[in-house]
Amino acid sequence: RRALRLAGVLHASNDEWVGGESVVVQVGDQVDRGDDELGVLALLQELKGQAEEAGGGLHVLVGNHEIMSAQGNARYATEGAMRKFAQWAKVCQHKGLLPPGVAKQNHCQLYTQPGPLSCLEGDT
Repeated sequence: RRALRLAGVLHASNDEWVGGESVVVQVGDQVDRGDDELGVLALLQELKGQAEEAGGGLHVLVGNHEIMSAQGNARYATEGAMRKFAQWAKVCQHKGLLPPGVAKQNHCQLYTQPGPLSCLEGDT
């Protein structure tokens, strides 16, 4: 958040795109940076949509830590992040049955909206 605010594209106190037609390229390594990896991924996904609506863009590239994670290499992941991912996978499979606040708190939109963590019908 700090870098996005410094760049002038994230509201000072809300997670809202204020960059207008600015284009931001996030060059990977969203994971393995602390316990709130899901929060980071959810923020970037939300801002991507907001940026597009404003005529700007947010492009998120895959870095080496995302590749390692996809390969099952979690050696840099924190215990807190691993717990949150396990809870996310367990809880969000049942998103349609959850109260909206619980789904939002667990970042279940990452599970059901197109993106790197989606499990949409037809995915294998």
